[in-house]
Amino acid sequence: MFGVILASIGAFFEELSCTIGKREVKRKEESVYAMGFLNALWGILFFGILIVFFRDIGTMTLYSWRTFLIRVCLSIVQAYLTVNAIAKADRSTFGFIRTGTIPLLLVGDIFFGTYISAYQILGMVIISIGLLYLYKNHGFSKKGTLFVVFSTINAAITIGLYKYNISHGNSVELEQGLGLIALLGFFYFMCRIRTSERPLKLLRNTMLALQSGSVGVASVVESFAYVLAPASIVIAATRSSTVIFSVISGSVYFHEKRISIKIISLIAFVVGIILLGVDR
Repeated sequence: MFGVILASIGAFFEELSCTIGKREVKRKEESVYAMGFLNALWGILFFGILIVFFRDIGTMTLYSWRTFLIRVCLSIVQAYLTVNAIAKADRSTFGFIRTGTIPLLLVGDIFFGTYISAYQILGMVIISIGLLYLYKNHGFSKKGTLFVVFSTINAAITIGLYKYNISHGNSVELEQGLGLIALLGFFYFMCRIRTSERPLKLLRNTMLALQSGSVGVASVVESFAYVLAPASIVIAATRSSTVIFSVISGSVYFHEKRISIKIISLIAFVVGIILLGVDR
């Protein structure tokens, strides 16, 4: 249950960051590459604080280095797809389509013998029905959907690798901290060669600083949620909570259409989240 709560809290901060990022890219206050850089920055600082002041430096086994390096490469691709999806797709469409990661991870959890209760499976079924209803009633906008779809599929792989790594000797702090350093380097390079931005100077903008800090909190909270619950349960809670927050932000800040259809699906997601917390 606590893993589900952490995942939902992380989803709130992630949606706050995405909403700010989408608005600031639209206003040309930052590029998608600068958004990716700022998204990685505070996560590194938070994990660094955990390592230095609250935890001994964790160990990464030689066995897990192989899957760690694969995950880092796929995470760079994932981050590039995600920032473009945030910038181009409607917030509610982004939130709903990314729930497709749930059944992919569920198959993986079942394959590896992870215990999942009947209530949790029912919760994911209800969430899937809500998504299907939305699709059948054309509640999706097509803008940026390819980025969202590819990021949804790739997320299942990167999350599965992350769960595997932390279950086989890798500490959460080093696994995520080193991965975020790789992302920071990639997006800084892209900022310099593609848009000539100096992303650190963007932190003078209060809204961009809030965007960066929010996603940093989300990355830490969600990372530890995977320690406490199966990957499919955490991602179901995260994605479903994101839907709730993205429908709200899409309606209030971006004036998206077909909100009534999305609200019906949202109710299914709320019921599904409640069931996800029943692990017996």
